[in-house]
Parts: sequence; structure tokens; C-alpha cells
Amino acid sequence: FALRFYPFENATVSNNLIQDNNAVQGGGIYTDYAHVTIENNTIVNNNASFMGGAIFLYYTSQADIFNNKIVNNESDAGAGIMVYGNYYSKIISNVICNNYSSGNHGAGIHIQSSSSTRLNVYNNTIANNQGDGIYAGDEVHIKNTILWNNTNQVSGNSSNI
Repeated sequence: FALRFYPFENATVSNNLIQDNNAVQGGGIYTDYAHVTIENNTIVNNNASFMGGAIFLYYTSQADIFNNKIVNNESDAGAGIMVYGNYYSKIISNVICNNYSSGNHGAGIHIQSSSSTRLNVYNNTIANNQGDGIYAGDEVHIKNTILWNNTNQVSGNSSNI
């Protein structure tokens, strides 16, 4: 991974090019129980052999992901963004496209969390991903988001969408 944030850290990642990184989880950015803001970045050509090609949010207390270009990332699940066990997160106004999930789960965004999670996905363009545009294994609120030309637009537990 290019950037890792440890428990109880508050961090802002802004106006960066995060490119060509490899990891088991979180190829571009990995957060572990941290509070992060990720904004105005280009996150491209990163790879995770397991989860979170571009971004992996692991039990993050709060994540605000705004205005990023998340393109051409790869992983087994959550090639663009993997959300696992988060408590409150917002994914707003991002372009998430051309990502590849070898496991076909959440090439754009993969949500796999506890039932106490609240995730808002607003005003994004999620397109041309090889795998699900959004895989929802937990509650997610989707509003004003374009889902286009993904292998599956949305899958998972449909009662949580």
C-alpha cells in the first residue's frame, strides 16, 4: 500500500496521485480503525491480491471520500473501495470506473460490515467496472448515483439498499 493509517489517527489525503501500488489489502490506501478524509485524489492502477484495490476501509470510525477519480484498480473484492466494518462513511461525488474484481464482488464498491454501519453513496458515477458496481452486504443509502455498464449494477442483500 502507498498510505496506511493506524488506529485512532485522524488523517486527510488531498490532491495526490496514488498510482501503481501493490498490497494484500488496500493497494492504494489502507485505514485501520482511523478517521480519514480522502478528497480530490486520482487513485489509479493499484492492486490488492485480496481486498481493496484502491481503498480499504477496515473498521474505520468515519470516512469521508469526496471528489476522487478511482480508476483501473484490481482486487478479488472491492477493487475501487472496500468498506469492512465501518461505523459511518460518506462516498460522495467520485468517479469510480474501469476497476476489475476477480471475485466479481464490488468492482466499484464492496460493503461488508456489521449491522451498525451507515454508508451514504451520493452523486457518484460508477461505470464500466468488471464485477458489481456496488456489492451491498450491509446497509447502504444510494442517492443520485449513476450506475452504468458494470457487470452487475447492484448486488448483495437487496433489503439493505
